[in-house]
Amino acid sequence: MVTWNNFFLVASLALYWSVGSFQQVNDWQQTLQRYPDVYQKLFEENAPEPEQQDLQDLMTGLRVHLVEQPDDLKGWLLYSRLGTIFNDAEIAIAAMDKALALDPDNVEVALESIELKMKIGDQYEKTTAELALKRFCNVILKTIKRGLCMGLSPYSRKTLKQPLNVGKPCYLY
Repeated sequence: MVTWNNFFLVASLALYWSVGSFQQVNDWQQTLQRYPDVYQKLFEENAPEPEQQDLQDLMTGLRVHLVEQPDDLKGWLLYSRLGTIFNDAEIAIAAMDKALALDPDNVEVALESIELKMKIGDQYEKTTAELALKRFCNVILKTIKRGLCMGLSPYSRKTLKQPLNVGKPCYLY
């Protein structure tokens, strides 16, 4: 049997839940409306140091933006950096992984991902980042060596008609 006390308890809880949720949704919508202005303000020349609330609003707006446009590489990079600012390693690394997945051949993103994992990752991520850095350096060295060899290949085929000017006499005919 339903008593008036139980009825008022249920009604009070329902009212509290609906009003509390309404306020949260209203705050969230206001943050989303501010997002374009906050984004623009933060990236203006000579912009003042951003306030904590502006960065939180930017992160909230950016999260919604990335749901709507998941292929935004710059957005994922910014979201990762904001995660780092707020000491949220999980968000920072997940966003960086998403950016790297969008452009796996981007050297800057790859190096930033390695650096991030070495700084704030757990032990496994730090270890894998170190290995990735070693592989990356090996690839760069091989590329440089290959480029040098390709650049010197006309000389090795003796197709040079004029002397090389390298500080000492060297003639290839």
